[in-house]
Amino acid sequence: MRSLSDADILHALRKKEENRFLNDSIDLFSGYRTGHMNPYAFNEPQTSSDPVRGGEHWGRFVNTSRDYYLISEEAQLIQSLATEIGKILPKNALCVDLGPGEEKAVITKTFPILTGMSSPSGYVAVDVNNKFIHNASALVQDKLQIESSGILADFFEETLSIAARSPKVMVLFGGLLCNLGRGKASALLELSNNLKKLRKHAQAGDYLVITQDINQNQTTLDAAYNHPDLARYIMTLTHRIKRDLPTRDFNPDHFEFYSEWDAEEHVQVLGARAKTLSTFQIADHAFAVRKDKKIPLVNCYKFPAEFFLSACRSAGFNAVQTFHGTSDRIILHVLKAT
Repeated sequence: MRSLSDADILHALRKKEENRFLNDSIDLFSGYRTGHMNPYAFNEPQTSSDPVRGGEHWGRFVNTSRDYYLISEEAQLIQSLATEIGKILPKNALCVDLGPGEEKAVITKTFPILTGMSSPSGYVAVDVNNKFIHNASALVQDKLQIESSGILADFFEETLSIAARSPKVMVLFGGLLCNLGRGKASALLELSNNLKKLRKHAQAGDYLVITQDINQNQTTLDAAYNHPDLARYIMTLTHRIKRDLPTRDFNPDHFEFYSEWDAEEHVQVLGARAKTLSTFQIADHAFAVRKDKKIPLVNCYKFPAEFFLSACRSAGFNAVQTFHGTSDRIILHVLKAT
């Protein structure tokens, strides 16, 4: 039997994503689940006139916003603590980069972790984006001379082929873990379930290095999450629904961006507000969305550290050490699988 090529795997992943996108969109407008659409927002156009340009809008947002602090403060924290973090981590460990992102993220966040580690045995980039995998592994191989490879996979949904290798240090940056959807379960349970999906890749004694945004200041959050390019990034989701799903009478122009802080739930909600009564169909599901109805598309949770660590313990990770930055908005946890 022939082994699957990258093209085969990519095709299978795309098919799975298409099915998830359809089901998640139906869940969204049904109200069964909300705030869970972030995986579909970093999207690309298929033609020159295609409005589905999430990747472009996100790039402009992070490069022009003076108030979006997460990326810069996260990188500063990692760089300032790389040596201390490295002293905690095991020697000759495999570094598994969960969602490495673009070149700048690899250089400013992954590189410091790798250079702080003692004789890392290798580097593996894991992502659903083949370009990110290739670029990250090539950068580490070329610049740091560390044996590197990539795995094309959704690390939340699939078992990785390196799960049995140990010791491992998994790294997850960018706040991705806390872009939780909400259904009937509590936020704590949702967080714990996501952490359990990461725990399945680890053996007892392996490590997870992860950053967390704990900012609760509404003024700075409102400034960070109200930007025209962020609005365009989020609203590409409505255009992608129109482009990629079997719809009838769905009009992205019937919706506008909104951003609001929910202090009780510790979440910044980014969503779409209906500008008018909108009636439409997705597949065989009919919907009527009344004017001014708010539909959360992406949740950005800012849990207190104690809340987050409680979920880690329930998922099978114990905190070894937590590091705080100068602003105390971004913190970093070194966790060990039990």
